[in-house]
Amino acid sequence: MTGAITHILSDLGGVVIEIEPSKTLETFRMIGVSDIDQIYLNLLESGIWDDMETGRLPWEDFVALLEARMDEPVERKWFNEAWDAMLLGIPPQRIEIIKRLKQYYHISIVSNTNPQHISRINQYLNLAYQGESLPELFDTCYYSYQIGMQKPNPHFFQHIIQKEGLDPKSSLFIDDSEEHIEMADKLGFQTEWVREGNRFEDIFAWL
Repeated sequence: MTGAITHILSDLGGVVIEIEPSKTLETFRMIGVSDIDQIYLNLLESGIWDDMETGRLPWEDFVALLEARMDEPVERKWFNEAWDAMLLGIPPQRIEIIKRLKQYYHISIVSNTNPQHISRINQYLNLAYQGESLPELFDTCYYSYQIGMQKPNPHFFQHIIQKEGLDPKSSLFIDDSEEHIEMADKLGFQTEWVREGNRFEDIFAWL
């Protein structure tokens, strides 16, 4: 950070909540979807994944397309468990840092995500942190499937700039994707790239 900050824009997965995407693939294999790796690759290459994350393809339609590619049907309960297996949790220290930051800054979540993960994260927060939720912890939440765009599309950032009425020069953008960080840099944001040795709590170690 090189100047005064008024707004903090933080990614969700890999920044606020720990994730391990391989656990979702492993869990699908455990429940009998042996070709999940190829199915996942096809979703990415076909653009279906992007359509889901930007809301162009409703969640239930995405699930139906995914299930149609499986050799055997999977009960919805187990589908959801496998889908959410990548979500590992949020350390208590991180929750406390977010609460302290909110006293001094306008803090927002800006995430490429889907409604199933947001629902599960809010359920987790409610149980693990006595009624907490993303809307309680953060001033505003921007999800790709709701606003119809993903990072690093510059229009995604412009949408948030307009909605928040913020100045990028006095706003800190935090993400674990180098590509997203590069776009935020181009748009004039102050940035912190989350990776090994520079986790969320490391950035705010001064608190």
